[in-house]
Amino acid sequence: MTRRDPPIRALTLAVGENIAPLSGYLWQRRIAHRIFEERGEQILEVESPADAEEVRALYAAWRSGELVLTAVPREAPSAAQWTLLRYPALLGVLAIAVLCYPVTWPLDRGEAGGLLPWLTIVPVGIENGSLVVGSLQEALLGGELWRLVTPAFLHFSFAHIAFNAALLVEFGRRVEHVQGPA
Repeated sequence: MTRRDPPIRALTLAVGENIAPLSGYLWQRRIAHRIFEERGEQILEVESPADAEEVRALYAAWRSGELVLTAVPREAPSAAQWTLLRYPALLGVLAIAVLCYPVTWPLDRGEAGGLLPWLTIVPVGIENGSLVVGSLQEALLGGELWRLVTPAFLHFSFAHIAFNAALLVEFGRRVEHVQGPA
């Protein structure tokens, strides 16, 4: 769920009530929600008053027997479900990070290289064996706005990029699945 506005409590239920089938149905309908326990009660929150009304109506229909829901056991994701091609934004971010990784290799030789000074948040360079750092204010006033984004794509070791890629895949695919690639 996004947190632009405070979440809306759609349902407050007894802790022992199994609402897993309802939750699965809500996700199928792309109604983002969160279920948690608070003071011995089960709370289901949604993003908007319209979603809250829909959840309440679906819950009432389910409990009255008008809507039949059964808990479907979760299957392990197939290879097709895991493929990164289903997540174009995630794939794009990973590709940019991998393409930018070699830019940091000259640092191993004590050099800044040709591209690294352009991708850091502030202009950097090495003069007489010492690191020289420019001003962010001057860079931004000079129109170098990319400096606010490009440092996220710099990685300084294989372990660094591998760990970030693993976290990005794990969480990024979940976000992109719910929110879409934009």
